[in-house]
Amino acid sequence: MKKQVDYIIVGLGLAGVFMAEKLLSENKSFVVIDAPTHWGGSSKIAAGLYNPLVLKRFTPVWLAMEQILYMHQTLERVGLLLGNNYQSFVPIARIFHDLQEKNTWEDKSQLEDLEPFMGDTQIVKFPEIESPFGVGLLKHSGRVDVVSLLDDFRNYLKENHTILEEVFDYDALEIHPQHVVYKDYKANKIIFCEGYNLRENPYFSYLPLDGNKGEVLEIQTSFESDYIWKSAVFLSSTGQKNRFYLGATYNWTFEDPFVSQKGKEELVLGLQKFYKNPFEVLSHQAAIRPTVKDRRPLLGSHPKYPNLIVFNGLGTRGVMLGPYFAKALYENLEHQTPLIKEADIARIKL
Repeated sequence: MKKQVDYIIVGLGLAGVFMAEKLLSENKSFVVIDAPTHWGGSSKIAAGLYNPLVLKRFTPVWLAMEQILYMHQTLERVGLLLGNNYQSFVPIARIFHDLQEKNTWEDKSQLEDLEPFMGDTQIVKFPEIESPFGVGLLKHSGRVDVVSLLDDFRNYLKENHTILEEVFDYDALEIHPQHVVYKDYKANKIIFCEGYNLRENPYFSYLPLDGNKGEVLEIQTSFESDYIWKSAVFLSSTGQKNRFYLGATYNWTFEDPFVSQKGKEELVLGLQKFYKNPFEVLSHQAAIRPTVKDRRPLLGSHPKYPNLIVFNGLGTRGVMLGPYFAKALYENLEHQTPLIKEADIARIKL
């Protein structure tokens, strides 16, 4: 006798967590299949920073406020469910590299679509930070404790017997017109939230998912600040005293998912350009981000097998995109609400 559920979710990175949380909030039954040691999971090393602005060009992120507002709502629900707080509301201090950048910030901050996000320019008052042209303070920014969120959510699923900790076996999937069967489970639909591992998926490998290798460091240094600092790299508190995330690299032409001396040197040199204090590297991690060339997520039903669903391509903005598009995907699957065309996989031909 098969165990009947509404959904099977494959993968428990940010896409999987936010999809599962949405199903929980709607009283839908599901089981998650995820091997915690399966390589490639960029969510597992994510610093969880979010902001509404492209900080290189000072342009608004696509659907920024809609995503951030719904992210806050979702994380409040998750916090109540798991008994923890995962959000830190922290301004980002964007270090200006020259006077022209400062002037551009001041000009753009007067524009109607950017004024809600771009705060005042300030002179840096921290002796540890070298920034002769000052900084621009970004509003509606902060950090999500992704590592704790993933760990706590996995433990919740374990306690409620709704996770199978194993590598998904595609050969064990049976596809029927109105349902799918996977080993002991029968479900109406299966949602693949596999991150970069989607490239191994025989049903969705046609999608143009590109890998972007990112490396991050955790450092220890005698420094206290209420800001997230952004220059060539981000410097953000981990939540522990004198411990910081330093990241991240963006490597489109990588050979493996492992840490590299080149990546470490890039991060260290980036930090030394604006930070004067000595520091110690505590850890060095790497993973492959699931990115798409058009910088839009991949959502929707398989063109031949409509009960096979994909939720992927969150890239570097998983904490913002994840909740918003988990909701959009749920409404599409349950109420036939059309997906935003920019995110719908119908834009890509099989």
